[in-house]
Amino acid sequence: MILSILVTLIFLGIYNRYFHPLSHIPGPFWSSVTDLFKLYVLLSQDLSTMGIELHKKYGPVVRVAPNMLSFSDPYMIPRIYHKKADKSDFWTPGALGRPPAMIQVKDHQEHAAKRRILAPAISGRNLIQLEHRLDERLSRTMNALDTGFAFTHKSCNLPDWVRWFLYDAFTDMTFGEVLDFTGNEKDVYGMLQAFRGSAWIIGLTTMFPWIMGPLYGSPMLSQYFLPSSRDKDGVGKMMRLRNKFIKNNLLNPTETQDCIFNKFLQSQSMHPVTLSTDDIKAEVLMMMAAAPDTTLALICSVVDNIIRNPQVYQELEKEIEILEVQGLFSCRVVSYADVQCMPYLSACILEASRICPPVPVLLPRRISKGGVRLNGIYVPEGAEVGASPPVINNNELVFGPQTDISRPERWMGDAENISVMKRYLFSWGWGSRKCVARSLSLMETSKFCAQVCKLLPTM
Repeated sequence: MILSILVTLIFLGIYNRYFHPLSHIPGPFWSSVTDLFKLYVLLSQDLSTMGIELHKKYGPVVRVAPNMLSFSDPYMIPRIYHKKADKSDFWTPGALGRPPAMIQVKDHQEHAAKRRILAPAISGRNLIQLEHRLDERLSRTMNALDTGFAFTHKSCNLPDWVRWFLYDAFTDMTFGEVLDFTGNEKDVYGMLQAFRGSAWIIGLTTMFPWIMGPLYGSPMLSQYFLPSSRDKDGVGKMMRLRNKFIKNNLLNPTETQDCIFNKFLQSQSMHPVTLSTDDIKAEVLMMMAAAPDTTLALICSVVDNIIRNPQVYQELEKEIEILEVQGLFSCRVVSYADVQCMPYLSACILEASRICPPVPVLLPRRISKGGVRLNGIYVPEGAEVGASPPVINNNELVFGPQTDISRPERWMGDAENISVMKRYLFSWGWGSRKCVARSLSLMETSKFCAQVCKLLPTM
């Protein structure tokens, strides 16, 4: 038995290396032989620089797995990420339970139908109606930072405070309820550990869908691999929290009527065939697992750049002073309308998202019938092809020189160049599959960073 498996793996490796339809495309030796190279990439925790280095060594198209290619040319994005492109098995659902969340839907038509229903609930227009909830969370966080650190000069672990703020803000805006991480100054009920603890199984599922997919789908084995609200830790703990929030929301509808979950329910009631209640629960769970942590990375990158570069802070300080003269920035918490009058802060956020994209992994698509040509290389139907945000965002033809350093000024000046950079900025995905929650993330990021700029002079 073991011998037959070993022989099969050897023959599969030989086929992948020398006879596979993608065997002529350059890349690391082990990536051409086995999918285990993806595990090495995942464990390296160096996703941002590894992709850039691979393309420097092997060229604009690199074979990163036996049936997966990575490309670095931003101008190829529309050919791969068009609206009729289907996602590959990389997006296999199961790590967060069933049914799949919108981001995991492979078929482009099914995804478009769900997005039309769900997207309005977290659009910019609806988020403005929930801004008062975000303001309350932001006010409490800034007050705690002010009293706990500004006047005492104690050291502050800012990432922890940002994380607490984001999870409180997320649950308040989504369910109208908070666990109050900020007030307790700790991980309440171990929920943040549960969120982080689910990352490994999500990563394993994306790397090896041909193993995990059948396990999740098996009538006999799924009970051992699919997460359940009965599980003590990990995704199961997240599910219990979600179910608790949903139950409280349904029992007290008048107190929580202006929240994202209720907007989802309203949309679902008008499209019960396309979208079920379980679909909404899956969407909420995905947002709980992903949205706050991706925004955390963006906020910390922006704040770090402000603190480390006096010139950047001085420019932001001048921007705030001008707005204050105009009668803006007078509220206790900076309004989103005021923040949108800060072009230099916007440039700082764009630059931070370019250098430190929230999701730094390759985002593959399945090549459809007829194949496609990438930089003169023919890629057949069925192959997985994608790009990673760090690689695309590092392209000097689009983003100008010195893409390895933070320079917000690249987003100021020539309108035509800025338009091109915004078009190919890959930090939130691209086209019809662009991150549906990016408006929420950008609102939280811009308001938090503007508030920090007001607070810094007192620290």
